[in-house]
Amino acid sequence: MRSFFCYILILSFLVTTSCTSTKHITNFNETSTPVGKPKYYQTTSNMAVHFFFGIVPIHEVLGNSSFEKTLEDFTADAVKNENNKVHIIHRETVRYWYVLFPVTAIFTPVTTEITGFVQE
Repeated sequence: MRSFFCYILILSFLVTTSCTSTKHITNFNETSTPVGKPKYYQTTSNMAVHFFFGIVPIHEVLGNSSFEKTLEDFTADAVKNENNKVHIIHRETVRYWYVLFPVTAIFTPVTTEITGFVQE
């Protein structure tokens, strides 16, 4: 029964791979940064399943939540909104290899989040 649950969990991870979300925050109480007033603050998050403790992405189509891919998504959204300056404030990558240990050591859910501000 436990192995059946593990297979269902792996299948659900593979189905929900390559999830990217971006949020914009424009209300910052009339404060500014050392380089001027930002247009908005942005947070971009990627979630994917990687191999071997979250080190190796499975495939680009199935998802990649590496820092490089998340940074690419962060800057692509800024360019899409006609901005050309970004400043990264925070970056965090979490590898969930310990959740269901033997299974998630091989198929590891990984999330990466980048937060920063965007200027014109």
